[in-house]
Amino acid sequence: MNYRTTKEIRQFADAALGMHSDDLDGGDESRSGVRSLLSGPTPQLQKFESDAEQAKFVMSEIKRRIEREGLQPCDFAIFGRTYKTLQPIERSLKEHGVS
Repeated sequence: MNYRTTKEIRQFADAALGMHSDDLDGGDESRSGVRSLLSGPTPQLQKFESDAEQAKFVMSEIKRRIEREGLQPCDFAIFGRTYKTLQPIERSLKEHGVS
């Protein structure tokens, strides 16, 4: 049972990564039969030609959801492989008053 990940995110990850994962103890763990308690929107996979294009997209999506859905900036989390990959997004959000 997964208590933190939505069904849609789990299914998206399973399709991308497969049904087996490292159990972090030197073994293999099957993900078949895993269920999620939460449900949410289906993840979107986007491709961008530049960091600036990606930052603009993230900023406008967050801004759109704040304006249309009444969310707050603290309702969002943005993850990246390194801090450096997140810097253009952070700058774009600050430049547009989303922080």
